[in-house]
Amino acid sequence: MLIMAAGFVLPALSAYAGPIALGGTLFYILSFAIGAGPVSGLIVPELNDACVRGLQRGAAVLQQGRKASNAVSAAMVTHWVCNVAIGQNFMAWVDRFGLSAVYTGFALASLIGAAYIQANVPETKGKSFGEIQKELNA
Repeated sequence: MLIMAAGFVLPALSAYAGPIALGGTLFYILSFAIGAGPVSGLIVPELNDACVRGLQRGAAVLQQGRKASNAVSAAMVTHWVCNVAIGQNFMAWVDRFGLSAVYTGFALASLIGAAYIQANVPETKGKSFGEIQKELNA
């Protein structure tokens, strides 16, 4: 994103602004799809107990499963509402702030999000639900 922003601002790169924008956009989409993109759909179920995720059955478990299902649904609705809001406002932001400023804002939001995740989201690979809960509650 920062390279794309620079491509629109720096005179030395102005001749390459189109290829930089196209390449940068494709690289961003690819990186997001194999990186942060699926996280919103995976982290909520990962942080819930197996019986809540619906891996076990029973009347009490089904009630808990609805709560987890509601949490996953809320996470995905929030994700898509934000996507729609950004998509609908993108051109207005470009008109108001300029393309390089919008791309710089997206880059900063990505860096802040990565820092937050690094600081607050525990690694779950190879850990039991109890271990994950202890880390979250510590």
